[in-house]
Amino acid sequence: MTRFSFLLIVIACIGISACVALAEDTAENGATIYGEVIEANINARAERIPIEGATVKIISPDGKERTIKTDAKGKYEYKGLPAGRYTIKVHKRGYGTRVSGPKVVTTGSELSHPVKMTKRDDFETLFAEGLLQHVVEDIGKRYRLDASIVKKLHKSIFEAFDTVLEQANGEKIGEFAEAQKYGSIGLIIEMLAHPDCKAAFAKYLTETQLQDYLDFMKAWRQQVQQTMVQFMIAVLDQTLSLTVNQRKHMAKLLLDTISNKPEFTFLDVMDEPISQGIVNLIHNELEAPLESVLNQTQTKICYVMIDYYDGKDLVKVKVFDPQTDEIVEKDEPDEIIPKSQKWVLTEAILMAHTEQLGTLNESASKRMKLVTNGVVQQYIEMELPDVDDNFEFISKIDSLTQAFMLQNISREQALEKLESMKKELWGERSTNKPCGENELSNITKHPLYQQAIKDILSEDAYLQYKARQTERENFHIQTARNLILAHIDMIMLLNDVQREQFKMTAEQLTVPSLSYERLQLMSIEFFIRMDQDVLSPGQQSILKGGR
Repeated sequence: MTRFSFLLIVIACIGISACVALAEDTAENGATIYGEVIEANINARAERIPIEGATVKIISPDGKERTIKTDAKGKYEYKGLPAGRYTIKVHKRGYGTRVSGPKVVTTGSELSHPVKMTKRDDFETLFAEGLLQHVVEDIGKRYRLDASIVKKLHKSIFEAFDTVLEQANGEKIGEFAEAQKYGSIGLIIEMLAHPDCKAAFAKYLTETQLQDYLDFMKAWRQQVQQTMVQFMIAVLDQTLSLTVNQRKHMAKLLLDTISNKPEFTFLDVMDEPISQGIVNLIHNELEAPLESVLNQTQTKICYVMIDYYDGKDLVKVKVFDPQTDEIVEKDEPDEIIPKSQKWVLTEAILMAHTEQLGTLNESASKRMKLVTNGVVQQYIEMELPDVDDNFEFISKIDSLTQAFMLQNISREQALEKLESMKKELWGERSTNKPCGENELSNITKHPLYQQAIKDILSEDAYLQYKARQTERENFHIQTARNLILAHIDMIMLLNDVQREQFKMTAEQLTVPSLSYERLQLMSIEFFIRMDQDVLSPGQQSILKGGR
């Protein structure tokens, strides 16, 4: 990791006349490098746009740097250079860094070096710069810093960030580019651990304040992880029909597992299909066997999903064997027969839900078994949407988002189009026509299956069942809202007032089940509904960069 150089210049006020004479001699006999820095433009007739404040570094072969800034007209000039070979490096935030080849100057000579710089639409840079601006504002308020100190802190951090960009040749932000995937919180934590950037913060913050802010960010990240865990539990609950105690036990195990995994992000829980990604993640990461939390049927569902989706790629794994109706461990899983596995998986999901009804008499058990077989048969024979439908759907979402961002359509028009997409996605398909594996959890909402439950239960038992189902669905919807809000929070670093306002926005959102496509629509609706006017200038830049 490269460290910044903080040069201490000591000027001895001795022999002033000699120094002045030497300076005059150098200025008169030394070489001069000058030039103009402008924006590159493919249109030759376009107006020349000078770039003010660009940093021009004239670097000698021994690494010594002579630095100057361009003026309001984009001009720079450095006099008194000893004869020799130099490299000229020009940098300005928002532009690609330009580095020349070797330039040779002789005593008394002048060298013109004009530079054209390309304006960079760099989302990573835009995101990070907006974030730094917002963080400085937040730190100033949090620690009640004087406005002059906030201004100096802002300058110190931005200069440090500029240096990082220069060292990365203006293309990436080094190790910060990876941290950005984990949102603003991850990027700030990474910066506070970076010696160079930490030094920039430390110029105007005490060690106690720095540590306090770092602890604050880590606690914030932990809250976000807790929200992600609750969402994972909700997705599992859709398929496994978990009890309240199972939810609590699984949540504790997951939090213990990921508490030391700062790299755990939304990307881990928003894979497609979501249920598959979460089951595989839990299978690979959970520091306890699934059997310690789940009953036999629920465990079967998990291992069938692991086998069905990933069995061919695993070297040694527990899989469900439909021949023996047991979970076995194999070195090389057999070739998967999708139809038989789909049958087993669908049947097990319905069985797990039925088991939550309690002990049934023989007649009720037979009824539920017959209905289960019928529903599974209907699902297996149903023609599911082609995979290309999903690509078309995502394309529609992207088009809608772009149109709203570019203000080609109003908020009302965007919401109207969104409602149309919702009806297309979760109209009749949301109940008796599940959409492939992404929607398999909806099989328990099949009208024939639900009617059978109503028929076999007493009136009081059915009312209790419906109350539990309402509680489960509310849990699913609320965790989805919390996840979207936490995602925005992790990116935008909301203050308390903004968080409460966006929380009210999230409360307007609903979703019939947790699938990738439906959560995409929910996220876009939140984005369209959110009041961007409450965001600070720094957060506005974050939003533009994060898009």
